[in-house]
Amino acid sequence: MPRKAPIHHVQPVMIPPVYRPPPPRYFTAAERAIWEDSVSGMRDSWFCQASLPLLRNYCTIAARADAIANEARDLPVNSPESRALSAEHLELAKMVALLATKLRLAPSSNKSTKDGTNRQRYPKPWEGLVGDGNGEDDHADAS
Repeated sequence: MPRKAPIHHVQPVMIPPVYRPPPPRYFTAAERAIWEDSVSGMRDSWFCQASLPLLRNYCTIAARADAIANEARDLPVNSPESRALSAEHLELAKMVALLATKLRLAPSSNKSTKDGTNRQRYPKPWEGLVGDGNGEDDHADAS
């Protein structure tokens, strides 16, 4: 029986697909930045299609709350305009907190173990390819 080259001993590794949804095209730059920060801050494939409406609303409301806060900074504290903006900002902040809770955006939700580390649940591409991984029998002799 002829020898098999090491490449014939390679087992394909199944890596689950990573889903990081792109922001909607109609988003403003501020909404897009919040979207990117939210998606990149969570584990791979954290957001599914069913959670995207909540994420869209979260980004829109958070961007609006930021805009109102920036507008209120330039006004005197006791002015009627400042009080109205503060009340609107408070309502928006409540909605942002509610949506963040529903989307489980808290840092504690992003941990995959109790010790607080982020661990992959799928095999690394270089694990289990050839031999037992100790390097002794990974390559056949050329002679």
